[in-house]
Amino acid sequence: MATYVYTALYDTVYTGIPLTAGPARGTGGTPTIWDWPSAPADGRWKTTASPVNQQADNGGSGNQPDTSSLIAAGSAILSGHGSPPARLGQDGQYWVDVDSSTLWGPRLSGNWPASGIPLASSVPLSGGTVSGDLAVNGRLSSAGVAVPLMVPSSPRPAWRPASFSQQFQSGHGWTASGSGVGSSNVNDTANFCRGSQSFQVTTTGTGAVANIRKLAGSVPDLTGKALRLVFRVSDVTHLNQINFQVGTSTIANTFSWRVHTHAASAENLVLSGEWVTLVLSWADVRSATGTYSISANGVPSVTNGFTDLLFQVVDDNTGNPVVVNLQSVEVIADTKATFAGGVISITFDDSYASQYTNARPKMDSLGFRGTAYTIVENLGSGGYLTLAQLRSLQDQCGWEAAGHAYYAANHNTKYNALSAAVVEDDIRRTRAWMAAQGFPGGSFAYPGGWLSSTTDGASIEALTCRYFSNGRSISSADTLEPFPPPMPYRMHAISGIGALAGGASRGLPANLTGAGGSLDRCQLDGNWVILVFHDIVTGSVTTSNQCSLTDFNSIMDGINSRGIPVLPVGDVLRLYT
Repeated sequence: MATYVYTALYDTVYTGIPLTAGPARGTGGTPTIWDWPSAPADGRWKTTASPVNQQADNGGSGNQPDTSSLIAAGSAILSGHGSPPARLGQDGQYWVDVDSSTLWGPRLSGNWPASGIPLASSVPLSGGTVSGDLAVNGRLSSAGVAVPLMVPSSPRPAWRPASFSQQFQSGHGWTASGSGVGSSNVNDTANFCRGSQSFQVTTTGTGAVANIRKLAGSVPDLTGKALRLVFRVSDVTHLNQINFQVGTSTIANTFSWRVHTHAASAENLVLSGEWVTLVLSWADVRSATGTYSISANGVPSVTNGFTDLLFQVVDDNTGNPVVVNLQSVEVIADTKATFAGGVISITFDDSYASQYTNARPKMDSLGFRGTAYTIVENLGSGGYLTLAQLRSLQDQCGWEAAGHAYYAANHNTKYNALSAAVVEDDIRRTRAWMAAQGFPGGSFAYPGGWLSSTTDGASIEALTCRYFSNGRSISSADTLEPFPPPMPYRMHAISGIGALAGGASRGLPANLTGAGGSLDRCQLDGNWVILVFHDIVTGSVTTSNQCSLTDFNSIMDGINSRGIPVLPVGDVLRLYT
């Protein structure tokens, strides 16, 4: 069978074996057809040829060469310079533009496709090997997850078992009360996360109190215990607060906890449409009424003998009802079960150089180890830690190097103002950089504390779960962080510590170290207090991100005098995983 090569001024049809040398292609001259009765032994061009019509090949009025007698339809790939000529080729054939490495085809019904497929950047669709560097515009993904995937380095904290659990299944005996109740469903079988139902209450939108309660019952001894609540708010937009009370005599004598205060201007642990788990310890108790009292150091007068339990919802009094489902009220061992005198994590955000030059010496003298939440791009620039300093904090001082952001601009913008692709890329880069630099810590702090959603609706918390083993916010929650944390990707902390924190803020140094402050509450109830510092300055503070060295040293001395252990965040979590 003959082997043919058709060559024109701008186009060449190859079929058969490759030929290693011959006339210059596409350089002008008379179009020809080269014909071998049999394949040439040396793979070179034959020296004689037959002329064909150049004008016809380019779509002119001349006679088009009959390639059907040379190449069977669908049996060849044609090639040349530029897009395929409209009058060349048979149905089923393909065309390769040798200038741009673009493939057209197959030709159907006498027509070439309107556009081709670039071959230069293509990779095998199934199997195959890529050698050398591979540049990708956009993201490689597998099963919807961006790769490379940096798997979290440690497991979630173990779930602390409950010694008492009211899960609101059939026959639970709780009722709705209060002028703020618009409607209720004591057996809501449409919304639940445990069993087959929960208790739903809808407020009136008037700011009045709506209660889910059980009175004159048998409440377990709460000495050395904490309360764990599981609930869901359909839409938090018009939520004001959620409280919980224990007491006697139809709530005449009570201890009250502020479970949650909603703040539109700050990140919240309670998000719309999600089941959340919050733990209330005696260190968090907010107020007492009747015969009950709380000492100046935050110690409740009694912790047993209760008969009444009450879950309370208050909306924002704008005429918009709030729907809440209560799934469970449980009693669990408090943090004292692991840390008899509580535990404190001293953390630092944003990679300020003063964390090494000013904070570290005091902490070294007391044997305290911290967690440095790092903005990778800040390292080495003016006023920020160097890579060598961060490595020294880990290797010589026992600190935990953790993630905060890769790009400073993304941190400053905050993740909730960015798309999911940008956020995940930033988190992934941070984790990959940490691994490459020998920082194994799996802790992460959300920029600005925002953990809700990206601009296109993706969960920032869920994106973080793909790369880090825990996430810390700076939430406005009214409770300290229990141990183990019920939501390890929503750990809350006391931030903005310094003289400009404000008189009522827990971040005011005097409120931390004073009687009944967070340090006392931590020690007396065995709680976990996560402190967040930023820039430690030797002079007077000028921004809420700054804490004076004098105040910082006073807080460190207050921790030390109470004998409260100080551990990095990752070390605390590893004790209960």
